[in-house]
Amino acid sequence: MKNSRIAVSFVVKWVDDCTYTLKPNQDYFNEFVDLPRNMLLTVSMSRLTENSYMQTTTSNYSPVVLTTKVIKMPGLLQ
Repeated sequence: MKNSRIAVSFVVKWVDDCTYTLKPNQDYFNEFVDLPRNMLLTVSMSRLTENSYMQTTTSNYSPVVLTTKVIKMPGLLQ
């Protein structure tokens, strides 16, 4: 959520090797009460390289499509 600084949790379900869904836990709905209870985000990864990939996120409640580049930071993840 834009300008949000709170931590929330999601249930992750892998659809295939490059796609997963995110379903919010109750803490999300406690903070964002106007969102639909059946909210689901779908994240698809593409253009994978050794140090990065592109991800496209869609949802079942908004027409917005968000595409971002994810970069692996050396030393942070093994």
